[in-house]
Amino acid sequence: MSVTNGGPHRPRRRWIWAIVALVTAAVLILPVALLVSLKPGQHHEHGPVTVYHHAVTAVRVSAPGDTVAITAGRTGQVSVASTVGWLVTKPAIRERWHGTTLAVSVHCPARDLVEGCSASLIVRVPAATEVRTAVGAGTASVAGVAGPVRVIATSGSVVLAYLSGPVWATATSGSITGMTGLNSTKLVADVGSGSLALGLDTAPRSLSLAVGSGSGNVTVPPGTRCRIDTGRGTAVHVSPGMSSPDSAGLISAKAGSGTLSIVYPGGLPVPPPAAP
Repeated sequence: MSVTNGGPHRPRRRWIWAIVALVTAAVLILPVALLVSLKPGQHHEHGPVTVYHHAVTAVRVSAPGDTVAITAGRTGQVSVASTVGWLVTKPAIRERWHGTTLAVSVHCPARDLVEGCSASLIVRVPAATEVRTAVGAGTASVAGVAGPVRVIATSGSVVLAYLSGPVWATATSGSITGMTGLNSTKLVADVGSGSLALGLDTAPRSLSLAVGSGSGNVTVPPGTRCRIDTGRGTAVHVSPGMSSPDSAGLISAKAGSGTLSIVYPGGLPVPPPAAP
C-alpha cells in the first residue's frame, strides 16, 4: 500500500464528477430545449373588443409579464381589446367595475414552467381618466391622458407620451422613456438598475428623479429655472444656469452608484434674465 503524507492513497473518483456534470447539464439545458421545441405550437387568439358605455373616473390594469397600452379614447366610453398566447393553459382576463373604476387583470397559471402564457391589452379611456397600471417583464405605455397616471414595471419598460396630468413612474430593473408630448408639471420617476430618458415640453413645477445603479437623462425646456435639490454625494449633472433659489419650481434629483443628467435640449444656453 502506498502512503502519502502519512495516510493511504485514495483513488480519484472522476466518475462522480462526470455524473454531476451530466446531471447539471440536463437540469440547465433540457428545460430550454423543451421550451424551444414547444414555442412553434403556441396558441394565439384575438379576443373580442369589449366596449363599456359607463361613467368612468379611473382604470386599474394589472398584467404581470405582459404588455399593456392605455390611450385616450372617446368621452363616456371605455374599450378593452386583448390578444393572448398560451401553450398549456389559456390566460384569463377579468374585467370588473367598482363604482366608476374599471379593474382589468390578467391571470396565468401559478406554475407556468414553459413560460407560454402571455397577453397584450389595449385599453382606451376618456382623456380625463385616472390611470394605474403595473407590468412585470412586459411593457406599459400610456399616451394622450390628462388625468393622473401611475405606472410600475419590474423588469419591463414604461413608455409615456402626450401626458398633461401628474405622473408617477417606477421601474425596478427596466426602463422609463418619454420623449414626446410630456406636459406634466408634476412628475416623479424612479429607476433602479435600468435607464431613464425623458424630454419635458413644459417647465416643471415639481420634478422628482431617482436613479439607483442605472443611468438617466432628462431634458427640460430652454429657459427653465428651478430650485435644485441633488442631496449629497450624488452623481447628478445639471446644466449651468438652471438653478434659481427663488423659483417656485423644484427639481429633486438623486443618483446612487449610477448617473443622472438634467439638461437643456442640445445644450442650449439659458437666456439672460429680463432686466427689472
